[in-house]
Amino acid sequence: MGWADRRYDDYESFQPRRSASSNALFWLLGTLVGAHVLKVILVGVGTVPIAWTEGWFGVSDQGLMDGYLWQPLTYQFVHGSTSHILINALVLFFAGRILEPLIGAGRTVLFCLGCGAVAAVGSFFPGAGGGIPTVGISGGISALWIIAWCKAPNLPVNVILAVVRLKWICMLFLLMDVLRAFGGGHQRFGSVSGVAVWCHLVGAFAGFCVAFVWPRLMKPGMSTMQAKVQRKREVARLEKDMGDERELDRILAKINTDGMTALSDSERRFLQRRATRSQGSKRD
Repeated sequence: MGWADRRYDDYESFQPRRSASSNALFWLLGTLVGAHVLKVILVGVGTVPIAWTEGWFGVSDQGLMDGYLWQPLTYQFVHGSTSHILINALVLFFAGRILEPLIGAGRTVLFCLGCGAVAAVGSFFPGAGGGIPTVGISGGISALWIIAWCKAPNLPVNVILAVVRLKWICMLFLLMDVLRAFGGGHQRFGSVSGVAVWCHLVGAFAGFCVAFVWPRLMKPGMSTMQAKVQRKREVARLEKDMGDERELDRILAKINTDGMTALSDSERRFLQRRATRSQGSKRD
């Protein structure tokens, strides 16, 4: 039995999550469209040149070397054309609506932007950007498709007149990017008609790490480490309590032998702390 055929990887085993930020996806879509409209207006009236917006907010090796550390995030909100933003917004909408019931709206947006920031690494692959700043949120969208594939590979999706399982749609998108990245001729560098294919692939890999590698390899190790730290804290607390009990017995024995006047200031403060803690425990 393969991993994708197991019960816990079937979409029916996932319960939809209600998220307080159920409109997060629409806020992201609105921000993307609003940013593009603002760019079109500013460029159209001649306020700023298009090279300035992409140079400042698109991601490039030169920009990062110049200290523009915001670029791995902001490049996702800049798009090269109206068709570019419309296609990305449409694909993001469908990917987000599929993934929202599985992990929640807030995580969907967080993983999209986070993996999209990681996907910026793809723009530095040899020949990927051709010296032009990379723009667009498609790297984060690729991550969402892979996360959805890992979470619910057999989820049925209505595609025009047919119902297709989600894994086949994700495989198609991934195969297209792989063929464009490793194809012959000018396509071998992953820049086809302005498409930053390497960003798609790096984003897909980031999504795979989030949905598959982290829960199975990293998270158990982190949980074990946290459990060890918790046990050490518990042992230290018990040892301290036992030490306090021994100190209390010693002081009480001293009082029984020599009286209260024989106590030092530190011993009196210790008794006061114990009395205060005891009263607090009784109130609880």
